[in-house]
Amino acid sequence: MRSIKMALGQQAGACSQKPDDLATSPCDRDCSKCPRMRAEPMILSERIQKTPSSEFVGILGGMGPLATIDLLKKIVLQTDAACDQDHIPILVFADPATPDRTSALLQAEAPSCIPFILNGIERLTASGACVIAIACNTAHYWLPEITQNCSVPVLNMIELTSKRAQEVLPAGSTVGILATQGTISAGLYQRELMDRGLPTIEPSREGQANVTRAIEAVKRNELVEGAFALQSAIVDLRDAGANAVVLACTELPILLELIDTTAFAGLLLIDPTNILASECIRLGNAFRERNRCRSSFPGPHLFGASNE
Repeated sequence: MRSIKMALGQQAGACSQKPDDLATSPCDRDCSKCPRMRAEPMILSERIQKTPSSEFVGILGGMGPLATIDLLKKIVLQTDAACDQDHIPILVFADPATPDRTSALLQAEAPSCIPFILNGIERLTASGACVIAIACNTAHYWLPEITQNCSVPVLNMIELTSKRAQEVLPAGSTVGILATQGTISAGLYQRELMDRGLPTIEPSREGQANVTRAIEAVKRNELVEGAFALQSAIVDLRDAGANAVVLACTELPILLELIDTTAFAGLLLIDPTNILASECIRLGNAFRERNRCRSSFPGPHLFGASNE
């Protein structure tokens, strides 16, 4: 925990760059002066000789573990690649010990997840991440505090998803939200969508219970059980008048492969993980091309080996 206190205490400052800036110009950080690069405990990237110009997309995962894999899978499958080298450079940090986000949001006595999130981001940025994607919708409740204490841009999955919904849906379409009770109670998607002219509806009490069952089933690796619960929740929102449904918990899209989506003819299912993956690819492609250009110049070699 000492590294977190150092980072916050020395106020490295929020990143001045936006994600869109990073696609056209390199990260402007001077990592040699960043307190996160000097903070303890020292991690591997600080003990080896590292090319300072390398840029990576950082994925903060573990919330939950399978949702992290789903984001990575979607990044790989969506990337236009013919070989390994065509894929984007990614760093992943996943700590399943991060306290439950809904409990932290709704229960005053529950342990905070902020120290875990900041620690993960600190490790990613110290290792070369120039933008962060958080594979958890509920964690975005703390995005203002996170960005204030982060030296690189953090992608906003809620904003990206709402913007995409506005692009593909007719004005005034009703959007149903399936998410954790924390995300629903905080109104994360409701505010963003309504600001874009898209009214929202939330699940009934029974519908929310099904959503919770689906999420918990994924965390237990009981996907068939989760798929039945999710399908019931989607049907409830469709019957309540939804024109589209946002699967606003990163566990939920995992279950789509087990659901007969033809049962929802005319209903648009929106996957925020897929949208976040697309943005990671957009930025990662820019990083990859710049990294390729830099690799054509002589630089330090890890561990002093040659022709490995």
